[in-house]
Amino acid sequence: PQPLDEEELARLLEPGGALSRIFPEYEHRSQQVAMLRAIVRGFNEGKHWMIEAGTGVGKSLAYLIPAALWAMRNGERVVISTNTINLQEQLLQKDIPILQRLLSESGLADGSALRVALLKGRAHYLCPARLTHLRHAGPASVEEMRVLAKILVWLPTTQTGDGDELYLPTPVERALWARLSADNETCTAEVCAAWGEGGCFLHRARKAAEAAHLIIVNHALLFADAATQNMVLPEHRHLIIDEAHHLEQAATKQLTVEIDRFGLLRLLQEAESAREHRGGLVGALLQLGRNLPPALRNTLAGMTRRLSDAAEAARTGVDVLMNALTAFLEETAPGSGEYARKVLLTGAERNRPAWAAVEQAWELLAVRWGAIQEALNAIRAALTELLDHGFTEVEEALGLANGLSHDFEKIRQALEAAIRKPAPDTVYWLEGHVGEGNWARVGLYAAPLDVGPLVRRHLLEPKRCVIMTSATLRTVDRERQEPSFAHLKNRLGAWEMEELALDSPFDYRRNALLYLVTDIPEPGQAGYQRAVEQAILEAARTIGGRTMVLFTAYAPLRRAARALAAPLARVGIAVYEQGDGSSRRQLVERFRSAERAVLLGTRSLWEGVDIPGEALSCLVITRLPFEVPDEPVFAARSTQYRDPFLDYAVPEAVLRFRQGFGRLIRSRSDRGVVLILDRRITSRSYGAWFLMALPPCTIHRGPLSEIGPVVQAWLESSTGR
Repeated sequence: PQPLDEEELARLLEPGGALSRIFPEYEHRSQQVAMLRAIVRGFNEGKHWMIEAGTGVGKSLAYLIPAALWAMRNGERVVISTNTINLQEQLLQKDIPILQRLLSESGLADGSALRVALLKGRAHYLCPARLTHLRHAGPASVEEMRVLAKILVWLPTTQTGDGDELYLPTPVERALWARLSADNETCTAEVCAAWGEGGCFLHRARKAAEAAHLIIVNHALLFADAATQNMVLPEHRHLIIDEAHHLEQAATKQLTVEIDRFGLLRLLQEAESAREHRGGLVGALLQLGRNLPPALRNTLAGMTRRLSDAAEAARTGVDVLMNALTAFLEETAPGSGEYARKVLLTGAERNRPAWAAVEQAWELLAVRWGAIQEALNAIRAALTELLDHGFTEVEEALGLANGLSHDFEKIRQALEAAIRKPAPDTVYWLEGHVGEGNWARVGLYAAPLDVGPLVRRHLLEPKRCVIMTSATLRTVDRERQEPSFAHLKNRLGAWEMEELALDSPFDYRRNALLYLVTDIPEPGQAGYQRAVEQAILEAARTIGGRTMVLFTAYAPLRRAARALAAPLARVGIAVYEQGDGSSRRQLVERFRSAERAVLLGTRSLWEGVDIPGEALSCLVITRLPFEVPDEPVFAARSTQYRDPFLDYAVPEAVLRFRQGFGRLIRSRSDRGVVLILDRRITSRSYGAWFLMALPPCTIHRGPLSEIGPVVQAWLESSTGR
């Protein structure tokens, strides 16, 4: 391959370089240049790099420049993976247009010749063949008719066929989309007319990706590709993973198998008679039968009946199994309330008498499941024979039969493993709401215990160069008492990666005050919740809103919202709370545009929220963001450590804490206060690691009563001293 000239690329970002000529307001950042240089070396030498780049470094451009030039000069694709849609939109709408202009203005390449493609999972794309089938069969309900109308109005306007462009908020709408999308199981790509004629949106997206220099994907698609032996993404040897602190979580989520009553019954419905279900395989077979000679039609009808009868018989087996699982969950995880009950299926749990009932129920269902699979195999064999004899009309039905057969086998294997033959490298658990009318909401789950081997096998070993980057990749090394990549490297099996840590160019000591409240009860102690509410009230009143509060659970958030609404309303401050039905984006927009407001958020607001300027002047972290200890995957992974709390729980919480802290200072001119309302940060020895992981800011330790005056003085002072 043709190597990149490190000095030539670095000059683009130096003072007086091409970027500052295009954007006079561009500020040179030595950290951005250092990051670009490391990535150039990664591409040239074929090395993997883990790069932590603090807020404001400008990491997108630091990796886009070498990625684009490498791809264009060497005729190779580079894949860029993100965790969030927000970052994908930022890359496509803001950073890549800047990159294209920079390449052209500098004379290094023709920016307009840079080809960039966004590729999503199959389920995002509308399948024209399935839409045509539904239009012929007709919608099964008024709701389906409404969704179909929405899709048909949108269809002439879409370039991509991406369902994310549609607003489909209800379960009925999403379920219909699932039947119309180009998902893996029933796609008949090799025989579909729309595919060959360029009418298939998935095919179009894949062709664009094949031809692109840069392919933008998300982490979920990266692992879908790994799980299917690289059948999803075009061949590539160079990979950039942004928001890499989410890689383990994304892999776990993508590879988790979930089995519940709704999913099992929906699968059976696909195989049952067309009485209540006009689509699916049975609908296609009935449609097909009309065009066949009588003898063939009768043979097919007999096979269809056998399939429907087998599916009907399996329904009772599903009921028996789900009732046994529900009874087991009630026995092992007693209690009630709005939160889901969860039980990790350890060896000890499987030795309970109630588990024997689960095994018996699966034994019964497995026989009936096998009968469905036999019926499907007979149908597939018959349809394949017809296709071999030139009956091309069977293509769609054969595609559906193959997809359904794949689904039934996947579920059979998952249930067999979860109930009778658990694998040592997999975590199994039960989760759900039990009680009156809620029995249908119990699920059986399986997830990988350790994603490190998968990351090594599918990402690090086969690729020539992998770059992992984020603002938060380091935790604290216990022995050396300093920031370290070791925890994340260990979780991802990425021990050999080169390391680079780049601080933020922002002056945190001058612009950020960290207020550690010293006289607040510890979380869980009497009076803690009231003290939290008092602190929020004090801060918000003092600065007229402009405050975002991060919680670790919904219950205390809702209690705080109820307690704060009236006293803050009296001084003209609105309270917005996550969980009121608004999307995250709507909430943040409302808060950003409000003159005087407080935003209460939980998990998803700890990161990816960008509110620069005075709209956010005070960030409140109510408690250190530890994972719930009995969360099944977390609990199972904890057992891999000698000291699960200090070696696993604390580092994971430190990463989340750093993300939360990062919401406050988003630009060079931002100033503000971070209030920490968890006394453990000063009273427990591990609290020092949370402080050590932050940029060097001004720290003030003080009582609740001083919050108002100290916050006001800090925000009014011009220097922060």
